[in-house]
Formats: sequence, C-alpha cells, structure tokens
Amino acid sequence: MFEIRPVKPGEIDQTLAVLLHDASLDVAQIADKVESFRRIAQQEHYDLTRQIVVLRDNKIIYTCLMVLNAGRTAFVFSADADESDPGKYEHAVRALRRLCQWAFQQGSDLLEVLVDTTDTNRRRVCLRCGFKRLTDLLYLSRPCYLPIEDYTPPENVNWLPYDQKQHDLFKKAISESYQGSLDCPELENLREIEDVICSHKTAGRFAPRWWKLLLWDNKPAGVLLLAPSRTNDFMELIYMGLAPAMRAKGLGKVLLNEALFCARQSGVESLLLAVDHRNHPACQLYKKFGFAEVLRRTVLYYSLG
Repeated sequence: MFEIRPVKPGEIDQTLAVLLHDASLDVAQIADKVESFRRIAQQEHYDLTRQIVVLRDNKIIYTCLMVLNAGRTAFVFSADADESDPGKYEHAVRALRRLCQWAFQQGSDLLEVLVDTTDTNRRRVCLRCGFKRLTDLLYLSRPCYLPIEDYTPPENVNWLPYDQKQHDLFKKAISESYQGSLDCPELENLREIEDVICSHKTAGRFAPRWWKLLLWDNKPAGVLLLAPSRTNDFMELIYMGLAPAMRAKGLGKVLLNEALFCARQSGVESLLLAVDHRNHPACQLYKKFGFAEVLRRTVLYYSLG
C-alpha cells in the first residue's frame, strides 16, 4: 500500500536519512550527513517541512524537498529511486511532480536540481517529471595564499562599486553580458533581470563593496560579483561577465585578477566559483590562474518560461 503526502514535522530526521542515503556509507556516516545537512539548512534558512514523501506500508521510502530562493527560483532535492523497484519509482515520479507543482504555486518559475554526474536514478526521475538536462557544472577553487602574478591593469580601466544609485547601470551590464554567453546559454531570457540580481544578492553574504562594474574608457564593459560565505572562510565568485563588444580584449584577466585581489583583501582562505564545462575559454582562463576542480555536478532545470 502506497501513500503520497507532505512530510510531518516529527519525520524530518527520517526523511533526511532517506534523502541523503548512500549505499557506500554505514549508519553512522549517514547520521553525520544528516547532521551536516541540518546545520546547512539552519544556516541557509531551509524550510525542511517543504517535502513530499512516499510511504509503503507506512514506511517512508522516498522524499523530495524544495528550497525556495529569492528571484523566483527553487532548488529541488530528490532521494534515490531505482527503476528496478517499479512501485517505488512510479510513486517517486508522482511525488516529485507534486512537489514541482507546489513550488510553482509558491511563486517559483525556475527549478533546479544538482546531481552527481553518475547518479542515473535521480536524473531519470527528474527527467520523467519535466526537468531538462542543462549541463555539467565544474566547481573550482583557488587558495588565497598562492601568489598572484605581477599585474598592472590597463590605464583605461576603472571600477565602480555597487550602490542603489548605480543599480540600473549594473542591471544593464549584467543583461548585456548574458548575450552570447557560453555559460548555460539555455537559461538566457528565461528570467527577468531583476530576478537574476535578486538571486545573486542572496548568495553568500551580500556586500556592495564586492560588487564591481568594470569601466573601459569610463564606459561599462563588464561586471564582477563576489560574496563572502556565511562562514567567512571562502569567497564565492558569484558571476563575472563582459559585454559582447568587450570580449577578446584580455578583460577576463582583468576581472579575475580583481576577484583574487578582493578575496585576499577580505581575509578568506580561498576563492570558489562554478563554471559550465562547455565554456572552454573560461575553463582555460581559470586553469591558468591556478584554479583546481573540487566537484562536478549535473544540472537539471524546469522552467515555466
């Protein structure tokens, strides 16, 4: 007998154990993962009651969780569901569809899932529910103690920090930088630029001093958006981009040098970023600057747009 319903508050630890289950880990290791996830959830203000569960004979065998974000987006977490167990698999698909409908009803118009690149079970369930495969994201890191090559910025380069008076300039620069971008081009035009900016502001700890507009001959050429982590042990390069006319001029190096300088100035241990693995020019640039891959995840998305 199967049942699909929202989670009950007293079931949270049980559902997290199902959500984070890994056959290669023992019970104690799963418990550690659950505790770690709970800490992150508390830090990031996840509402862990936003779950849909599947029960078989009154036992929870599957769960999915949504995390609503600013900018009308939501992250979705899905438990494992193997097609070799048809009953569980089909009910997992129904539960995830119900969760997606719930997220859209709550105002989200773009849902995203990150899964291990080898995790075919979770990917299949998501694809059955209407998600599309976007790309593989490479998560790269560079310690701040590594030396930065001697660098003198071009004389015609200046920086303008973000404030509300400059909001429209940043908005225009970010929008222009998306044109012809090699980073997740499928997402272009799926969201309003104000929603994009809103979601960027909630990544890490937003501080206007770490958002910078690159000026070339006193004209906007690109943007650099940085944010210290909430734990303050690393800085994240949230986004950097150039207007189409400003590409292939060496300005990517200007942006990245400034990012490294800011990270070191802030006192964090490392600078982290994520990049679409198909964006070969960016990947090569990051490699030259000493970034190393620490993680790789497949991104799936479901958009009302």
